[in-house]
Formats: sequence, C-alpha cells, structure tokens
Amino acid sequence: MQIPLQMTFHSLAPQLIAVSLDQQDTLSRPIFSPTRREFEPVIAPIAPQPEPTAPPPPAAISIPAFHLAGIRKIGTDASALLSVTAEEPADWLPIGGTIEG
Repeated sequence: MQIPLQMTFHSLAPQLIAVSLDQQDTLSRPIFSPTRREFEPVIAPIAPQPEPTAPPPPAAISIPAFHLAGIRKIGTDASALLSVTAEEPADWLPIGGTIEG
C-alpha cells in the first residue's frame, strides 16, 4: 500500500482497525516479551462415540441343490451337464438355460 504524503495517522486509522482476528491474536502476543508463554492449543471436547451395533444377520437363503456332472464347449457353444439331484438323470443346459426341481 502506497501512502501519499498528505495522509496522516488519523486518515489511516479505519484501515488499521480492520485487522483480521488471526492478526489480532498475533499482535496481542509480542514475540520478544520476557513474559511470553508458549502456545497452548485449545482442545475441543470430544463427543462420545455411539456404540457400534452389529449388522443384522443376513436372511437365510437356501442353496440350490443341483449336481454339476460336467461342462463342455463346442466351438462357441458352452453348456453344463446338470441334474437336480445326483440320482436323477442330467440334462445339458446352455448358458442362460433353466433347470426345474
């Protein structure tokens, strides 16, 4: 800031008063004062954390009871040999096919 010669302290006073809070804190604690204390940070109280609750157990899902007897790929055609149980006859199912039972 350049100060023209005709400006006086009184004409600059409003600008000097508009010091931010950070600067006011700094200016209020002179660096070389023999009574200067070390900086002590303000410790904010910590709110108690709520007890973590366990998530509810997952819903019981029945695992499909099918038997994979084999897989094959002929060219680009892939299929699986599946049956509902090991005792029933198996069927070749293409990708996306369904099995009943």
